Amino acid sequence: MSGKTASNRPDLSEFGQIEILRPLKGSTRSCVYLATDGKNQLVAKSTTEPQDSLEWLQEAKRHAESVGFITPRSYRTRGGTLAQDGWTLESFEFGTPYPTSSLPDLASSMREFRAAAASMPQRPGCLASCDYLYQDKGPDIDFSNLPDEIAAAARTAWENFCTNPLEVIHGDLGAGNILMTGSGRAVLIDWDEARRDIALFDEFPLLPFDRTTKNEQRAYYAWEAASGWDKEPDYARRMADLLLALS
Repeated sequence: MSGKTASNRPDLSEFGQIEILRPLKGSTRSCVYLATDGKNQLVAKSTTEPQDSLEWLQEAKRHAESVGFITPRSYRTRGGTLAQDGWTLESFEFGTPYPTSSLPDLASSMREFRAAAASMPQRPGCLASCDYLYQDKGPDIDFSNLPDEIAAAARTAWENFCTNPLEVIHGDLGAGNILMTGSGRAVLIDWDEARRDIALFDEFPLLPFDRTTKNEQRAYYAWEAASGWDKEPDYARRMADLLLALS
């Protein structure tokens, strides 16, 4: 959703006395800087999301916190908005990468999160995977940019799950977006891809590969390929190869 559109050092003056320290690596879809207010380390991220979408995200994170997860605290400007000139500001969360062997243990907590957020509507401006069976362009995917073979394979993969309920998902539980604190708590960062969609997209990254079905693999690879085609081309093409190998 949030595109990597900003390249200059951000003006964060509406957030208060904020000092930009240095760029942070690791994000392929946003420009990210380490910052400080003199007491705390903060993260400034570029965003194209409107205020209503960012407000929706605050509610989703509150539901995650209610079931025990830690999430970054979002800062507001003096005017009460969550962004200034295409930049958000949030707390820097400390932790180490969550152990791969322990990821399946988070599945039950993620189910609790989805249950807690069950009454939330779709994130403003977002589409779920099955919406793309009938729409060629949305905030995450532009089918006009995809090769026909990949577009067809993606839609076929998602069609298998269109009777599944739509639930609030984090949307990007990949490596680096789940941290573990010194006390063993899980920290969920990088919520840019959160939306209502099938739970598979949050379940798949947590499970050992041999506990997933081919249909689940196809649907997951299809989303990763299609949504990353323009933003993360190398990764997206690897995912597309995996999708086509299963099709």
